[in-house]
Amino acid sequence: MLFMFVHVSSRGGVTMKGDNLLFAEIDDQNVIVFENLAQAYEAEFSTLTQKVPNKLGVFKIDVNPLQRFSGYLVYDGNIPIGFSVVDVESSVNDILEFYIIPSMRHKKYGYALAAMVFDKHPGAWQVRQIKGADDATSFWRRVIKKYTNDRFKEQVITDATWGEVTCQQFKSMG
Repeated sequence: MLFMFVHVSSRGGVTMKGDNLLFAEIDDQNVIVFENLAQAYEAEFSTLTQKVPNKLGVFKIDVNPLQRFSGYLVYDGNIPIGFSVVDVESSVNDILEFYIIPSMRHKKYGYALAAMVFDKHPGAWQVRQIKGADDATSFWRRVIKKYTNDRFKEQVITDATWGEVTCQQFKSMG
């Protein structure tokens, strides 16, 4: 498992003093960590997605970061606190899944993970939030506004899978 340390960034004012924030690409060795965190993610969004777990209490995970998509875990020290799964194979990079555990929110970890992903994959991006995910929409507006210096556009579109979604579009320079 390869980790990268996050350093203080001059863009966006991310300061991680005293924190031990680490990122790892999701691979065969740590995919179980993603799968475990994804259960909490699916449960949190189940009021909007109407998903229910199977007979064993396990939610179906929509994306596989080991097939076609790129996935990243974020750790505070050795504790996994979130993930991002992105589609970087299309003409527009797309955040497919993004999650920070509730107890670690409002500490700039979400911004740090998002900025790392945007920097790692320069180019056109879109980030979508399903209708009713107001906290997620507010989060992404703040993150993208800060990351792009307010150079993004937002619109409500119809998504083939999720129906009405809020979509932010921008370019990252890496």
